[in-house]
Amino acid sequence: MKLRHLIAATCAAVATAASAAGLTPSNYVEVGDTIVDMLDTSSLAFSTMLLGLNDTPRVVRASFASPSSRAQPFSSPCPGGGAIHGSVADRDGSGNVSVRDRFVTVFESCRIDDELISGSSEFIVAAHHVDNGVETTELEFHFRHLGSDAMRWTGSAHATLKTDARSGGDQYTVTYRDMAVTRASHASHWNFTLAVQRPPLGDYTARIDGSMTLEHDLLRLTQDDLFVIGARRMPRAGQLTATDAEGNRLEVEAATRRYRYRYFTRANRGTSPDSSSQSRPHGR
Repeated sequence: MKLRHLIAATCAAVATAASAAGLTPSNYVEVGDTIVDMLDTSSLAFSTMLLGLNDTPRVVRASFASPSSRAQPFSSPCPGGGAIHGSVADRDGSGNVSVRDRFVTVFESCRIDDELISGSSEFIVAAHHVDNGVETTELEFHFRHLGSDAMRWTGSAHATLKTDARSGGDQYTVTYRDMAVTRASHASHWNFTLAVQRPPLGDYTARIDGSMTLEHDLLRLTQDDLFVIGARRMPRAGQLTATDAEGNRLEVEAATRRYRYRYFTRANRGTSPDSSSQSRPHGR
């Protein structure tokens, strides 16, 4: 084969591979599963902070029992077995959560919501105030290989937690900044914001906005309708659309105990998908 023919063939192969990148009929189910796991595990990632800050306030109080600029160690069992260990540095010696306080948490076979968690997280309090009964805390996170065998993440995030002492509800917003995530043998990067609102009782809502890179493919994430999620992460309503650079799109729609996946090629401007599938059952 002549050199120019070899170059032409190589360029054609590269062009074909490039055109096949993004969402395809062969990978959209995997992408859908990744988004669903991302929704579940992102909530779990942030809930790790709540273990030390709200759900086990005695741990924090014990950590601040001897106010000091030095890190005070703590240890506590996890809801489903295993333990969390770590330290809290009360920077101003106030005995309360305040700006520049630093929390480090290490998870040892910690079972939360049927997931066995290991790895570590660290956060520094960036802001903290109470207005009209609403406590607002802003945190700068860094995760190190945190997660389960199914999904694990490393990187930084900014989170805002609001707790209403009057209603008993809370809401949080977490923004992931190029978070490196591994799911099975696949790598992705998160650059999106997740907003979750939890009432004292009943279902909670979740909204995602931003993008994620799956392997080398950039997907834009748009929340069409808020996700409504019940006990044990069981989906009830809501829809998110992922769109690749070519205009192909995937609709992830919440259904009873499952998520439906609807794949549309860029040429399809209608309401009937080119292909459809569904996730594994939730809420078991």
